[in-house]
Amino acid sequence: MKHLNRRNFLKALGAGTAGLSLSALGLGQTAPTALGQTFSDYKTLTAGLSDYELACHDIVDPVMSVQRQEIVRLPNTNPVIEENGHMVANLHETEKQLTPLTQARSLTGHAITSTRDPHQDLELALARLRSKAREAGAESLRDLSDAQEIVDIELGNTQGRVYDGFQLLNFNRGAFMPDHEDGQYKTKKLQNTGETFISSIDGQEHKLWEITVNQLWLQQDFLGDTFLVVLPKEVHPLDEFVIHWRIYSLIQEDLAPTTVVNDAAGKILHGLDSTFTEIPNETLGEITIKYPIASSMRGIYVWGWGAHPPRVQFLQFTTEGTPHAASFLERTALMSIDDIGSASPDLKMYTVAKAALDGATGDEIVAMLYDPDVAPRGTFREWVRLGSDVRQLPDEAWDILTEEDGLGRGEFGDYDVILAYVNNEIYGETPYAQVGTEGKGGVIRNFEQGGTVKAKVINLDNHVHYYRNVDFGEPVVDEMRQVFGNGKFSFNKFNPKPTYGHAKVVEMQWRTGWGYTPHLGVTPQAWTFPREEDQMGLTPFLDQFGQTQMGYVFKNVSGHWRFSPPAPIREGSGALAEFLPPGEPMKETDGTEGVKMGLDTEAFGIAKMPTETITKHPNQTDFAELNFPGFLRNPNPEGGDLIPPTPVWAPFLFLNPETGTLKAPDGTWWVDQTYMHGRPVQPQTSIVANIESPRSGAQLFYQFDPLFHDNMIFSYHPRADIVRE
Repeated sequence: MKHLNRRNFLKALGAGTAGLSLSALGLGQTAPTALGQTFSDYKTLTAGLSDYELACHDIVDPVMSVQRQEIVRLPNTNPVIEENGHMVANLHETEKQLTPLTQARSLTGHAITSTRDPHQDLELALARLRSKAREAGAESLRDLSDAQEIVDIELGNTQGRVYDGFQLLNFNRGAFMPDHEDGQYKTKKLQNTGETFISSIDGQEHKLWEITVNQLWLQQDFLGDTFLVVLPKEVHPLDEFVIHWRIYSLIQEDLAPTTVVNDAAGKILHGLDSTFTEIPNETLGEITIKYPIASSMRGIYVWGWGAHPPRVQFLQFTTEGTPHAASFLERTALMSIDDIGSASPDLKMYTVAKAALDGATGDEIVAMLYDPDVAPRGTFREWVRLGSDVRQLPDEAWDILTEEDGLGRGEFGDYDVILAYVNNEIYGETPYAQVGTEGKGGVIRNFEQGGTVKAKVINLDNHVHYYRNVDFGEPVVDEMRQVFGNGKFSFNKFNPKPTYGHAKVVEMQWRTGWGYTPHLGVTPQAWTFPREEDQMGLTPFLDQFGQTQMGYVFKNVSGHWRFSPPAPIREGSGALAEFLPPGEPMKETDGTEGVKMGLDTEAFGIAKMPTETITKHPNQTDFAELNFPGFLRNPNPEGGDLIPPTPVWAPFLFLNPETGTLKAPDGTWWVDQTYMHGRPVQPQTSIVANIESPRSGAQLFYQFDPLFHDNMIFSYHPRADIVRE
């Protein structure tokens, strides 16, 4: 049996353009002749199975199922199972171990002697610095221990404290753990365990990989030592891995790592809470969790239901040697302390401490700490309060709202949410409060399919940030409560989909019901439009087999053009070439050819591909002298073209086709046009996002910066029982 590495596996999935057959996937001979049958499209293949049956147990991958002409489920995507008449956790590789923090060692290996929150220690150190500054008066401070402590807390250099190793200023300080990649921002590679297993997909032996992730859980924040998880080139697509979780917790909370997987064509598929296990206050919790096949991994969203936001972290998966990895690794490695905006409360505290260390007089330090008119703006107690809880906006954000929108402090106008980016994290507020609760935050008004949510996004940092929104959708199952004490708060399994700030091809997937796959036809995912309120605004179309399918047409546009793949794209390829005919072009139900795409849909990318021959493909040997096909071109000169994530074209979602690099000819980042990291928000500027909703509000309104995703998340729960204050 031939086995392929990840690169060749993905090429084989795009067999029509890569020139490889499905039998080269190392998944066994799956052509219809070998099965003694004619080709079955996805609708036929899954006839009789409900959306629930396709998503419960291990999740069905619709693309791989059609490729193999049999139902294929992704291993390790079923968090709970029935065993001896009881529901039990299914993905726990080890038992959970709990150690009192005072008996544990810190991230960097020192005995923990203090378990105070870093913000408490910052406030105490700042108060002591103020007292010593008053005593020093017109002279420089002699005792600089408090200033040095503030710097050390901000940078994570605090031996003996529970937060040792976890920095508060978010910039790239390179490798600070043995398993970090040199020069990179919180980056680790999967490591080979030396163990193997027999895959449930191809029946062959594959490798098991591993990684260790450390996090610190604070009252209003999660901090981590890992953001980018790199899959080495030698990882096979069907290899699996485990994560050794180590949680330093100062709160009572549940470990809920939400795994998000792709289908075999790279489209976002489903999400699931892989566990929902309790981590008590003042403990180090350790547990190993099993995860799906390597080729399916999109990311892991770690969240705390007790305060959500702001208890969040994200692990971004990427594959070594790909343009996707190059963009993440290069861009995050560039993050310096100079990129952090002056509005950051952590930078303000750091700035005062550095001034004292550099010889500022006591009077100057007192003014910096106390006088609102002396930079840094505000007072030290205000900085600590803001830095301790991101569910509020910095003064500098309110200044911009006054200047650009005429809003006073605490006014929201017609905005549903206002976000401020600073210190590579997100601060935010909404005008909504949930009935029966105190304060604002955590919730946003519910919205109907086709409705619009309006967000203001302000970038107070000194480098470009990005904005994306993802709708988590309705839960597929509700089984976590049967196993875990707080499982009723779990997302369970769900169907997350981007609604704003993504490549133009995502709009095509919404139109085709998630959706269209070259050389396979429409392979709709289970639970995309599960409720009646998710179906009322859908528009039917006819696929290449003449079957009626459903999808969403974006309405807030000046007009539409038609997406209509030609026969060579519709017909099968590789082992399916002679069994999957091209059929007819996709049609709207009025019989007109092609399905509607917005000419200028705000939510999606604006990148235009060259009209001349492209000679900058990273794999010129296989893909030389390319010409971008006309059926993917948006006729609007200002509207984005459809750049599909196929082996031929996927590199150009990150690499500019004229330069072959991450930058366009004018020196800007090419992703600022493709939106592969979201809609750009340039430094010290703002955008207004009008987010049209292809589904009605459900579990989560997920807002984030995909490029700096570990700390930059601000998620609200849509609720009907809220009031606008």
